Amino acid sequence: MQYRESGMPDMELWETFFDPVSFLKTLELNPHTNNYLDVGSGFGTFLIPASKIISGSAIGIDVNQEYLDICSKRIGEENLQNIYLIHGDSSNEKTLETVTQYVSEVDYISLFNMLHCEEPLELLNRTAQLLNPKGKLGVIHWKSNKTPRGPTMAIRPSPRKVRDWGEQAGLTFLKTSDLSPYHFGVLFEK
Repeated sequence: MQYRESGMPDMELWETFFDPVSFLKTLELNPHTNNYLDVGSGFGTFLIPASKIISGSAIGIDVNQEYLDICSKRIGEENLQNIYLIHGDSSNEKTLETVTQYVSEVDYISLFNMLHCEEPLELLNRTAQLLNPKGKLGVIHWKSNKTPRGPTMAIRPSPRKVRDWGEQAGLTFLKTSDLSPYHFGVLFEK
């Protein structure tokens, strides 16, 4: 299932909205991170840079095969050997179980521009189960002010709401970060 208001523009426009390496480092992805899971990986905007930061495998999940095809082409162009792509629905338990075919534990999960979905707490609960003890989960979302893209204001979560959901999912809040100009980040630990 594609989440509500989750359409993406063309890749070139999409990637002008982020500084992926800076965002990832601000949310504490580093070379000590072994395995990384990007839920809703799209074109690989964060997945590809993350694969160059971490020491192990990077796995991307997306429901849209067209986005995965673009991502796969980019991975091939850069000859990256540590990335695996899964075509599937992150709201489906079997899709998340597929991750264990590639890695036994996940050190870091990203849910970037995802928590405007219909059941954000359920998504957090499901994905957090894949984290190893002390694993981290990073969230990025559009700020609740005028931005060039993003879901309608009514369904954009605030940093406080994201923190509440994460804590309800049994995660420990670590920090909130300003990822200007359009985003904020929230970091959790299991």
